Amino acid sequence: MNRLNKTYGIVINLDYTHLPKNQIRQMWNKISRVMQLYGFHIDKRMFIIHTEKNAEFISTLARTAIDSIDSHSKFQKNSPYHYITDFFAVEMSNYIDLRLPALSNSIELTEIYNEENKNYA
Repeated sequence: MNRLNKTYGIVINLDYTHLPKNQIRQMWNKISRVMQLYGFHIDKRMFIIHTEKNAEFISTLARTAIDSIDSHSKFQKNSPYHYITDFFAVEMSNYIDLRLPALSNSIELTEIYNEENKNYA
């Protein structure tokens, strides 16, 4: 069976409000490295993966990546989840970039074919 590849995004936001910035920066660097080791690449503020696997598999993969971070490193006394405020997966076919104009505000370009001159107007 030939499955179609899907694109998933993993969103991880850290607690910049309540935790020291240097610890957050170090944790973000660790998260970025481990997510890339697990096959994700960074696109804007998401970790993206293209795969034929389903959402459950990708969610488990992302959790496994975060769980693999050494929780006894010199700068943290807590689990990596102590630093995370948001951690969720998005199937990118459902993703809407709100920086772009709404579809209702867009214009559609069409070509007009002039049969007589065999040219596009």
